[in-house]
Amino acid sequence: MAIVSLACSPVKVYTEKSDFVEAKQYQTFAILSEVKGKPAFNSPIVEERLQQHLVEGMEQRGFSYNADQPDLIIRYNTDVTPNQRIIYPNPYDMWWPMWGPPTTRTQKYDQGEVIIDFIDPQADRVIMRATAVGTVNNPDEKQKKVKAAVDKILKEFSTKLVNVNS
Repeated sequence: MAIVSLACSPVKVYTEKSDFVEAKQYQTFAILSEVKGKPAFNSPIVEERLQQHLVEGMEQRGFSYNADQPDLIIRYNTDVTPNQRIIYPNPYDMWWPMWGPPTTRTQKYDQGEVIIDFIDPQADRVIMRATAVGTVNNPDEKQKKVKAAVDKILKEFSTKLVNVNS
């Protein structure tokens, strides 16, 4: 499963890897949504793009898509959490009026997550979980951040999982 971030802030990725991963050559994969009937970020378009980015990214790394007999299952989920942050003004701003202290304000934003589990179906075990987190405030930003999240997660998968398709 994986995640998404703020306007100028990058997508951050966090991973967990099983200690019991056997050195194994994975060659094929299939993709599943963890929650049936709930599209990614409540958008069928973002759902389609997320799956497309996963397929393209895995194929670029030498894997073949095989929904019937995969060596590896990629299961994903997404979540959006409304948040807010406090913004403190610069006390030395030249436009700050001298007759009172600067005022703070709050800014609302959505924090998105893309969570991807890499599952070995023969061992029936999650071998790695990656979560990408970032802020998303509009549909266009969601699509861009989903692509960035998938790219970063697949890069982590390629580098952290030993003997994967090498």
